[in-house]
Amino acid sequence: MSIQTTQNCVIPSKTVTTDSVCASIAYAYLERHLYNQKYQLIMPSKLNDVTNYIIKKFNIKQPPVVCDTFIKVSNLPNHELVFVNLNDSLIRAQQIYQLYQPQLMPCVDDQMRCVGAISSTDLTNALITPLNTNELNLVQTNIARVICVLNGRCQVTHNPKDELQQYLIVVVSSTLRTFQEIYKNYTREQYSQTIFVSSNHNDANDYIVAQRPGMLIICNCGETDTFDQHTAVATPIENLNGDLTVNTAKGIFEASVLIKQSTPISCYMNKQIQHLKVSETDCIDKIVGKFSDEKIDGLIVVNEKDVLINFITKHCLHQLTLNVNLIGTSDLDTLPGLQSLGVKVKSIITHDYVDGFSYKEPLRYICRNYVSTSTIVAELFEEYNIVPPANIAAVLLSGILVASSLFHQRKTTIADANYARMLSIVSGLDSKQLGVELANQICLPRTFDDFCCEQKKFEFTLGIVNYQIFELGSIELNEYDLSILNFYLQKQQEEGSFCSCCILVDIQTKQSLIIIEAEQEIALQFYDQNRDRLNTWHDYKNIFIANEMISEDDLLPMLQSTVQRK
Repeated sequence: MSIQTTQNCVIPSKTVTTDSVCASIAYAYLERHLYNQKYQLIMPSKLNDVTNYIIKKFNIKQPPVVCDTFIKVSNLPNHELVFVNLNDSLIRAQQIYQLYQPQLMPCVDDQMRCVGAISSTDLTNALITPLNTNELNLVQTNIARVICVLNGRCQVTHNPKDELQQYLIVVVSSTLRTFQEIYKNYTREQYSQTIFVSSNHNDANDYIVAQRPGMLIICNCGETDTFDQHTAVATPIENLNGDLTVNTAKGIFEASVLIKQSTPISCYMNKQIQHLKVSETDCIDKIVGKFSDEKIDGLIVVNEKDVLINFITKHCLHQLTLNVNLIGTSDLDTLPGLQSLGVKVKSIITHDYVDGFSYKEPLRYICRNYVSTSTIVAELFEEYNIVPPANIAAVLLSGILVASSLFHQRKTTIADANYARMLSIVSGLDSKQLGVELANQICLPRTFDDFCCEQKKFEFTLGIVNYQIFELGSIELNEYDLSILNFYLQKQQEEGSFCSCCILVDIQTKQSLIIIEAEQEIALQFYDQNRDRLNTWHDYKNIFIANEMISEDDLLPMLQSTVQRK
């Protein structure tokens, strides 16, 4: 029966705002407390200075930064790995198959590097079909391997890794005179390429040894433990007639069959297995197509050194589910892979309402008209009648203080203030003093590159105007910052970096600052088209501030309309 594994993670907003991170830390604690399950907190990008200060001050473990939520092959549960060494005999592979019944067995070398694979069909064909010949009595082996499968003895020690040779198996059941007559034209070379299987009472044995055959197998010598094929059996020393003579307790027919099965698995394995190999770092979205496009029994997982790591079948791809909880955002593009195979968004908790949001599966969606997502999480603690620990309460309080700009933000509600007061009591902290500490941690950028978030630049063309848009982080810009920003914009435009640009800034007050550095006519048309949403801000040319958040989806049509009217 397959084992289903579920992992849980909590992810803040794409811009990792202080509020969303604080709310995520507290929500992860709440879920662990309620359901006694592990909830891992992961970050889409690096934390800002204020958030770093908060997690260090209140002894919160630094959350890891990840680039995606795709389920990797290495994340899949490890099962009992069944494989064979390329030097294992065919009979050894048969024993392993009968014990575990695998669909496909990887073949490895002594360094565990995967060099081939053998399926149940390959194994069956190998047992009933001779190797590369129509002669039933041909075999490719060496004396050490024959000794092993026959549980036999020889006067000389032989190495199983000695070079393999092709032999003809001949069963000797005649008298010496008859044998000499049959093989009177047999050359020395032919003798060296033949394995003779005889009984211990045959008078032709000494004659055969004198001809230096490939091997002479003398059967019915002593007793054998049929349950242990690999332990040597004590036989009378007088029966050991030479360095190429093997004494065994097996019968003649059984010995003949076992000799054929002494051939190493490397002679039967499929060496063309590149299409069966996947890296442990591959996403399961990438490899799921292999099962649909090709009729294969399973895939072999290897590391960068081609060392065997795991073996997965189609049903393994559904044994791991990653449950994601988005806090402070409802953006399904917060991290790549949120809508990939095995990843399910279970909860969205945010104070930013998004019209028309939809998801393919049922989820828990909480959106309340507060200034802070931390307020919502604090409310959840109250609903579940759970008092957060002092450090978690302090983290939530910090999130509310930052999101509300120390309660100066115009969207701050009575609920935000009430929960901040409650959290202040639980944490034993003065909210005003904590707010001053947090404000002192804000380090404003002073260059254009500092303003721009990593990987937040994109381009588009509207008519004859080529726009570059830079999405900035959560920074409360003042007039001095804007003057620096304008300076760098004009400098880059003069250098020919772009003909026009537009910058969208999500500042802490949750307003949107739109800066248009374009032809004057387009800028004026943009303002005229959106006069009801925009107000001029101070005396900066072509700088407007919106009363409400303007998303990328809102911005692009507005710019499109200005160009179409030109």
